[in-house]
Amino acid sequence: MTRKAFTAAGLPYFNPHSLRDTLVQLGEQVCTTPEQFKAWSQNLGHERVMTTLTSYGTVAPHRQAELIRGLGAAKGAAGRFASGVDPAFAAQFMAMMQNVVGGQS
Repeated sequence: MTRKAFTAAGLPYFNPHSLRDTLVQLGEQVCTTPEQFKAWSQNLGHERVMTTLTSYGTVAPHRQAELIRGLGAAKGAAGRFASGVDPAFAAQFMAMMQNVVGGQS
């Protein structure tokens, strides 16, 4: 039925989840607190934020690298902590955590 609606409107078909992917990416950029992102998630029809994050919240590897590099530039105590972390250790730790979370450990 959705495909027919796109065709009837003279538009190319887009999977409805593509729109949700886009909305989640936008929410990750505009929400500045966990509470805001929770509200955003609820507006997507998700009772739990984890549904939003695990179903749509994939961070592209290049963006992940940008975000991690940006942590060192953070202000205040968090920035002082981040600047004192050994990048090689952090990379090893993150790789280990990906293996554990991915069930490979």
